Amino acid sequence: RQDENNNSIRYELKSLFYIYLSGTHATPEQRLKMIEKLVESDDDIRCQLGVELLGASLEAWDFTSTHNFEFGDRSRDYGYMPKNKEEICHWYKLYIEYATMLAITDIPLASKAKVILAENFRGLWIKAHLFDELAWATRKISSKTTWHEGWVAVRNTKRFDGEMMSPDCLEVLNTLDVLLKPVSLMDKVRLYAFSGRLSISDLSHLDDTLEQQDDKVDFDYFKITRTLGAEVGANKEIFKELLVEMLSCDCKRLFSFGQGLYDGCAEPKKMWKDFCQTLSLVEEASRNFGILCGFLNAISQIYITISEELLQEAIYDKVLAI
Repeated sequence: RQDENNNSIRYELKSLFYIYLSGTHATPEQRLKMIEKLVESDDDIRCQLGVELLGASLEAWDFTSTHNFEFGDRSRDYGYMPKNKEEICHWYKLYIEYATMLAITDIPLASKAKVILAENFRGLWIKAHLFDELAWATRKISSKTTWHEGWVAVRNTKRFDGEMMSPDCLEVLNTLDVLLKPVSLMDKVRLYAFSGRLSISDLSHLDDTLEQQDDKVDFDYFKITRTLGAEVGANKEIFKELLVEMLSCDCKRLFSFGQGLYDGCAEPKKMWKDFCQTLSLVEEASRNFGILCGFLNAISQIYITISEELLQEAIYDKVLAI
């Protein structure tokens, strides 16, 4: 019951930050100041709320409200309403710039800012026509970090709306597609293997040549993940750089990636030892054993004695035995 009440309150707060139907005449600058105050708070709940309100401010697709816009026996209006295209652009540009600058920082909320901006990308592109602003944001983020969610958003915008766009508009979107597309091995790994927020359905539309059949999609993308794992398993430097990340991220495809690591490694016992030693450095709440399960599964298919030996050792390991 308490969770329902909290969700209801959060929904009401978010509606106060929509460009339409907010019921308040607070200026976009005043609302942004409140968001900044929450995001910069030392309280995690306040920070999360700040990001959610930022997402509401970037909403450009659907607007609904549970307010009756009444106060006692006196009716109220619907709050702030942009009078022209310039005011609409000013509103969204303000929040796009803030979300972008937040996305390229080193704070934990940076990843959430990238997700929020990606989730609203299509609406801002199609409904608000903020091509220049989104192109600026994309270039700014891609110059500092990877933005896999942004690439998926660009691809989905092209997929659903590309046929209705003008050639110039589509050309800009194609440029952003190329800019965000993962090229390096590490970028591909983070997209296909480590992106817990991206579902198989999301990934299935990134490849124009893939047959859109559910069983084919599952097979192909888990196969891609395993292939990437084999490449990392054969590259000691990249494996070392990604080791902590692969043992602490949250993604269902880690099992396949772990299988691939075995396919590519030359010394499975040494790699297993690296797993165990590194796991002790990862906070207990963040540990993910999907890699280890996939790794052991792949070994057992070929060398059952080695897998049994490693399982026996795990019984006495201070981390794995928990």
